Amino acid sequence: MQKGTPQKLRYIASAATGKVAVTGKEASLLHRPRKPVRRGIAALREIRKFQASTDLLIRKMPFQRLVREIANKMMLDVRFQSQALEALQEAAEAFLTGLFEDTNLCAIHAKRVTITPRDLQLARRIRGERPSYSQIIMARTMQKGTPQKLRYIASAATGKVAVTGKEASLLHRPRKPVRRGIAALREIRKFQASTDLLIRKMPFQRLVREIANKMMLDVRFQSQALEALQEAAEAFLTGLFEDTNLCAIHAKRVTITPRDLQLARRVRGERP
Repeated sequence: MQKGTPQKLRYIASAATGKVAVTGKEASLLHRPRKPVRRGIAALREIRKFQASTDLLIRKMPFQRLVREIANKMMLDVRFQSQALEALQEAAEAFLTGLFEDTNLCAIHAKRVTITPRDLQLARRIRGERPSYSQIIMARTMQKGTPQKLRYIASAATGKVAVTGKEASLLHRPRKPVRRGIAALREIRKFQASTDLLIRKMPFQRLVREIANKMMLDVRFQSQALEALQEAAEAFLTGLFEDTNLCAIHAKRVTITPRDLQLARRVRGERP
């Protein structure tokens, strides 16, 4: 309505239906090519449509049968009220819809439309639902060999036990090529494991006081409060940079870009 009068709009409508012959510039305006839609946007729209609706997506009876089957495996003679099952289904659907939205964002970040297990693993890892790196390494180590074998390998590596033949070839295998970005992740985890502060105390304290004085006048801080604030800030930043680096690796890059930081913050629930 802003771009033309009612007469013009009626003319365009009749031209579109074929009642009026249109040539030249007017025909080119009617048949403009549509802008290409970014990949994965249709899936995001569908997810947001389901998020906005209050209708349940999973059928009630199959979901209730599944809940009862799982509950009976864990404990005998369990009964559920119908309201409890409905509340459980609503919570499960809200969780799954949010997880699939984050997974779809990870797939778009890697310039793909198809969702893969890698996207789901990255989304769960950033959301804090997967075990930590140290827990994964411990589980893998326990799967690969018994404590006696592990002690033998450790003593052989340090030279306390003489090793020959096949065992020596196993110890001196060529190293596998390291994936891109893994060195940065190791450095992040090293800083996470340490208790030393990474930012210098005086510049950090000056910055805190400057921000506080802008917000309210005559604010004083105890030294312990400033140290606690610095430790919390460093813990938050180290975790955020780890997630950002994971997003960069997921997109098959080493360099971190603002897109990686935005995706990490969005999946962590820090952005709207």
